[in-house]
Amino acid sequence: MKNTLRTLLLMPALLLAGCCANNSCDCQDLLADALFFKLDQSTFRPSDIDTVYLVQYSSTNSTTPVNTARLLPGVLSDSILARQLRQVKLPSTTIVLSNTYPFATASAGSKLSLYTYRLLVPKGDSVRVRANGGLAPRPVYSFAIGPVTLSGRYNADGCCTCYQNTKKTVSVNGTFYDATESSGEPLPILLRR
Repeated sequence: MKNTLRTLLLMPALLLAGCCANNSCDCQDLLADALFFKLDQSTFRPSDIDTVYLVQYSSTNSTTPVNTARLLPGVLSDSILARQLRQVKLPSTTIVLSNTYPFATASAGSKLSLYTYRLLVPKGDSVRVRANGGLAPRPVYSFAIGPVTLSGRYNADGCCTCYQNTKKTVSVNGTFYDATESSGEPLPILLRR
């Protein structure tokens, strides 16, 4: 009798699990909180934008960098990120700042909104040689990014639960931008010299 009762109680869960096993979730939520930046090509020379640097700071200490990433806009042609950018109709030269790119903040259980950032665009022909022989860029253009504010919710539909961003705002050099995607299309922030 106990086994029959247990079987009757577990049967719906087993049937539902079997149903969900045949469904794949295509949430497309990896870039839900992402911020997109485009360097205005009418004000930046191609040699200026072939390499940019993104520096990450703790929101409680904006003087000591936590991380630095060298970005090569346009070089992402075969990466997962490039495929996602094409899917949302953005060129591979778009600079992306998300919970997982270029810094793996999500793996540490935090979001990009817990940090501030500085985007450095060195003048293309302006480098100097360090004592150790390495090249050090001379940042000519600097964009202070942050604070970032994010809000979102999880939507459940049968077997899938996907994250949806409902609000994202960011300050760039003291000007606030609403980067919330109302139509599902990303809203890149245009950066000018």
